[in-house]
Amino acid sequence: MAAAILRDLGVHSVALMTNNPQKLAGLEQAGIEVAAHVPHWTDDHEHNRDYLEVKRVKLGHISKP
Repeated sequence: MAAAILRDLGVHSVALMTNNPQKLAGLEQAGIEVAAHVPHWTDDHEHNRDYLEVKRVKLGHISKP
């Protein structure tokens, strides 16, 4: 859906801020060049640690080095 909107707007290349490799692949497969990938880091703490781990394990999100 995002790629269709970008194409309608005449956008052919993006700098994408995400930790989701599926977003990168999806845009590229749809013909949108990902010119730059900027990971979006946040520190983990007691309130988000489990949430971030689930995103990493179940969804394949890139984790902070």
